[in-house]
Amino acid sequence: MIREDFAKELGLKVYWMKRPQPVVGCFGGKTSKRLQYWTSFTLSSADGMSWNSNIIYAFVTKRLAKKMLLGLIFLHL
Repeated sequence: MIREDFAKELGLKVYWMKRPQPVVGCFGGKTSKRLQYWTSFTLSSADGMSWNSNIIYAFVTKRLAKKMLLGLIFLHL
């Protein structure tokens, strides 16, 4: 997941999904929101040459405690 303002700051193109994806909160297990936007990007080493990731697909959300949350596969296209 990536916060909307950080995606804009990085200049990432944000896409709309036809079917919103339900998201379950960490506490309580209730569906808290349906996310409708996603983006893609790659990560690389500080020098930009010695390592590059595969394409990462991430949900875009307005409410996230950190700028970006990486971990498990969140989005399948």
